[in-house]
Amino acid sequence: MQYDRVLPKWRPVKFRSVLFCLTLLHISAASGLCSNDDWNTLKAAEWFALGGIEVAGTTSKEERALRSLLHEPNAAGKLKALLFEANLAGQCYALLGL
Repeated sequence: MQYDRVLPKWRPVKFRSVLFCLTLLHISAASGLCSNDDWNTLKAAEWFALGGIEVAGTTSKEERALRSLLHEPNAAGKLKALLFEANLAGQCYALLGL
């Protein structure tokens, strides 16, 4: 009696290929679209707040945008540009990031 089963070799390769393509698609979508959205969020920030805000203690969208922007390759250049183009709250986030 033979207990080893021979599985077709195309299924694992196909699954890995699909997984790889989905991962690349997710990374490219996240890095390509969020950059401008994060920058615009900080540029039009309504207030400067860190940590938990409001009754629920959630993180503000501006703080999440700053954290996301800090992980980008040219974060310092984008934050310096915010110093000249953003309102007062956005400038505070830019100074914090620098």
